[in-house]
Amino acid sequence: MKKMNLVKFTAPVLAAVSSVGAHAADEASGIFAAVDFAGYATFIGTAGAAIIGIAMAVKAISVGKRAVSKA
Repeated sequence: MKKMNLVKFTAPVLAAVSSVGAHAADEASGIFAAVDFAGYATFIGTAGAAIIGIAMAVKAISVGKRAVSKA
């Protein structure tokens, strides 16, 4: 009898949870479809390259100073 009550309880809960998840996924895909991420990807890639370039330039200066002081 306890197993029957468990089945009666879990079936509606699982149905409700699965429908909420499908609805939320539909809303999220609509939001992502409305936003154009191509421009953001280009900006983030360019900014990352600039940050890495600046960090490498600073490191090169310190390595150069070390080489001169050892010579």
